[in-house]
Amino acid sequence: MPLLYPVGQKNYSANASIRREWTALKYAFQCAYYISIFGYSAPVTDADARKVMLDALVSNRSRVFSELENIDIAPEEAVEENWSDFIYSHHYNIIDNFRDSYMWWHPRRSCEALASGTLMNDPMPHNPFPEFSSVDEMHKWIEPLIKEEIHHKTTQEGFL
Repeated sequence: MPLLYPVGQKNYSANASIRREWTALKYAFQCAYYISIFGYSAPVTDADARKVMLDALVSNRSRVFSELENIDIAPEEAVEENWSDFIYSHHYNIIDNFRDSYMWWHPRRSCEALASGTLMNDPMPHNPFPEFSSVDEMHKWIEPLIKEEIHHKTTQEGFL
């Protein structure tokens, strides 16, 4: 897949793979409840990318409840300034370490944890990633969570 460099004019439709990815990104921003951004500064020079993301986010009907988490080593003030158009009210978090993220404390359950804590006033207990010595070890740890998700999809029962 060719790279799209942060320039003002991008062609999102010239390559089928890129077109599919941007279509998926727009859909995700239109319905996301929790968005995590890793190290992308959303520079003003990347005008087309910003417009695609912002237009999709503004059309998100649950935006007033959604949360934007930005994981970036850049100074917090710079990240906040670059992403200010995307932030709804106080619904954002800027951190410089993945281990401080909702995804770390609630692997594969970050949206559920946010909803439980903010909408239901019933915070979920933390279930952070343990230390792993291999990717296989991590996969084994995550496997029960995935099985639970599959069970939920087939039965519509809640997570354990």
